[in-house]
Amino acid sequence: MAVEGDLKKYSTIAEGYREDSPLTFDELVDENGNVRAHWRDFMKTQEKLGVNEIKMRKKELKNVLDENGVTFNAYTENSSQNRPWDLDPCPLILDGVEWDSLDEGLVQRAHLFNEMYKDIYGEQRLIKEGILPADLIYQHPGFNRNAMGIELPGIHRILQCSFNLVRGADNQWWVLSDRMQVTQGSGYALETRIAMSQVYPNLMRHCEVHRLATYFKQTHKTLIDIAQNTHPTIVLLSPGPSNETYFEDAYLANYQGYTLVQGDDLVVRDGYVWIKTLQGLKKVDVILRRISDQFSDPLELRPDSFIGVPGLLESVRQKKVIVVNPIGSWILENPGFYPYLEGCCEFLLKEKLKIASVATWWCGEQKAQKHVFENIDSMVIKHIYKRELIQFGNTLSELEKESLIQTILKNPTLYVAQQMLNVSTMPTWKTDKLEPRNGVLRTFLTAKDKTYSLMPGGLACVATKNNQGVVSTQNGAINKDTWVRASESRPLLPFVSNQSKQQFAPPNTRSITSRTAENLFWLGRYSQRAEIIARMIRQIIRNYFENFNEDGRLNDTGLSILNSLKEFTFYVEPAEEVIVEPEINAENIKQSQQQQQLQQQTQRQAQLNSNNDDNDEDSDFTDDIFTIALNPEVSGGLFNVLNLFNQSAFHSRDVWSNDSWRLIDDISNFTRDAAKDHRLVGLLRSCETLLTSLLALNGLIADSMNHDDGWRMLDVGRLLERSINLSHLVSNTIAQDIDQHKDNENELLAAILSCNDNTMNFRRYYRADMDSYSVLNYILLNKFNPRGMAFGLARLLEHVRIIFDEKNGQITDAERSILNAYTQVQLIDVQKILTIPSDDIQSLKTLINHTQLILENVAYEIGAKCFIHTQKSRSMR
Repeated sequence: MAVEGDLKKYSTIAEGYREDSPLTFDELVDENGNVRAHWRDFMKTQEKLGVNEIKMRKKELKNVLDENGVTFNAYTENSSQNRPWDLDPCPLILDGVEWDSLDEGLVQRAHLFNEMYKDIYGEQRLIKEGILPADLIYQHPGFNRNAMGIELPGIHRILQCSFNLVRGADNQWWVLSDRMQVTQGSGYALETRIAMSQVYPNLMRHCEVHRLATYFKQTHKTLIDIAQNTHPTIVLLSPGPSNETYFEDAYLANYQGYTLVQGDDLVVRDGYVWIKTLQGLKKVDVILRRISDQFSDPLELRPDSFIGVPGLLESVRQKKVIVVNPIGSWILENPGFYPYLEGCCEFLLKEKLKIASVATWWCGEQKAQKHVFENIDSMVIKHIYKRELIQFGNTLSELEKESLIQTILKNPTLYVAQQMLNVSTMPTWKTDKLEPRNGVLRTFLTAKDKTYSLMPGGLACVATKNNQGVVSTQNGAINKDTWVRASESRPLLPFVSNQSKQQFAPPNTRSITSRTAENLFWLGRYSQRAEIIARMIRQIIRNYFENFNEDGRLNDTGLSILNSLKEFTFYVEPAEEVIVEPEINAENIKQSQQQQQLQQQTQRQAQLNSNNDDNDEDSDFTDDIFTIALNPEVSGGLFNVLNLFNQSAFHSRDVWSNDSWRLIDDISNFTRDAAKDHRLVGLLRSCETLLTSLLALNGLIADSMNHDDGWRMLDVGRLLERSINLSHLVSNTIAQDIDQHKDNENELLAAILSCNDNTMNFRRYYRADMDSYSVLNYILLNKFNPRGMAFGLARLLEHVRIIFDEKNGQITDAERSILNAYTQVQLIDVQKILTIPSDDIQSLKTLINHTQLILENVAYEIGAKCFIHTQKSRSMR
């Protein structure tokens, strides 16, 4: 029987909501079907907007999140595996008065866990007084004996924490789980709020929703205060790009102004933790840790950890660095503590516990174990530290229940059982209306003076379908912004920036890690390589459209550029197929089917090309072009270059603004978009779109990125690659055999200028007719041509001198090599080369090739000096 109440006023968006009338609490409507007071403003606005407009807003939300690169990475660097952040346009709305009571209970809980940490790694009175069973601590791998006796400044040990809450059918909030090691989710909560504010700006103001910025200001102030240093160096220690929440790590580091690091960016010397920068080692004051306890220090903890910092614990013992949260805090996430928290609270805080945990029984206690086995149908069985081991009793067969009981009996101290709750439902937008879904709310707290501050909001997630047992982002749940409305006791405060000047480090103390510098260097190289390939493809197609031979094939100029492109991308002509009778097995059959599918796809592409109404395309030439552009088997092709470009950008995510990331995302989508149109004209348009995005990114970087060592290293990569590319282009076209190109000299020279983006500037500089002398002089020797060889090498030399800045007055190997190349280029006598072409044209090719080799060596020398930590070498192949 449906319960309507005044919900029928909103039939456009909530038709049939809670038709089944489940016996549970719903966040939107009460038991009589009336919309709760704090939801009415939102529902009235949504009803006025209507279904179609809400769908448009949902699409806008997705676009905003996609443009900002918000993902929940599914443990891979491959962007195709990144899971988009699924955000519901309907938030979770909570009343300000109710939030006050939650605030009080959660702050008390944070204090409780802070005192428990002190006791567990200090006097251990809870164990001595029999309040906490010793097995719960000593059999949990989160108890770190190496952390015993470590003291931190101030009264707080736990500086940041989060709690997952669910509401039961009785309208009471229960704590489902605690997060003490790493408070993941706060960055996603902030980005979610920013996205919602762009889609519903007026509605949020009308509903008087509390801002989240105050929470993040407080977290920053807390880290500044605990460092006891006017300008502390704060780093955010991330597991790296393969971790599921790498976006959040990069986002928070960027938002808060911290240096994003990985384990091997840090080194411990003389008891201090140092960060490896381009200018040498720099002392670290505070580490905001985003990696698990056990992986933090391979010297004292897990020796197989590649993401930790060897010697970190010893540095903490010597009080030479502060780690937030402290190593050893994993033990506090033990759900086996829940039956004993009431006693711990009374013992440590002399208070009653204000917000309870979900009813929990620890199987290591005989009485509790008996109760669990007798009531297993209404229990959720959990391992005390392996979160993935969770069983719902009501879903198990009798045989499965017996097997589970036997597993528990083998080591009962490792298992707990929690009462299965009738979890509250939250309104969720599904297709074209609101539907109720079970949900969980994650809240966040940070230390503040002598207490804790609760974020006025949080991150909620709801199940994708009804009666879903586990609700989490890892399982594909839908995320929701959480709005806390203003009340008399908690009025909405105006936005005021209260950060003092002393909280900002002076510019000369800002750090860039050698890892980030390496990724920026390679991003600069990959961007230039992608640009020259796209320009050459575009030039070949244009040449074919405008100047094809009498038989409709590519002319000599087009072939010259195409052959240069093939060598440039390491393209190998397909060999004649040799038929070998394979051994018949499942693997060979699968491979044969895949090869047949690829062959059919190639044939379809060729057929599409041959059926093109606009032109009669040469199939060999067309296949080569599309293979170089889209086939991942061409090692230096556009597909692979853009993939490497995207990886370098993703690994340096913390330095990119949202505007920059939108362009990076557009660039990364080239392969997907180009594959939709198998005509030459389609590939031409895709290349032009790619070039527009690459040039826009270069302009944005020049105008908006700080011109520090990071920008300088990126520009070094760009200039170095551009000079190498120009060397290759000249060597494989005009310097190949100047007599061969006499008949089409002007056409080839125009193509070279176009590939180097010099056409318009050349025409402005040289008013006379185009000839080999003027073109070679302009692209090689002109010091005012920003895409010329002389200009690029001069600029490259300036950057390298600033970056290395040798105090002893000696020049580095990289400087010496650049000077060598620069001198050779300046000494080129173009007039002499063209006057006696039979002998000296080969000397031009030899000189250009030698310059190219020198520049390739420069890249190696820069890497050897700046990227010495690198474990895997990179190659343009």
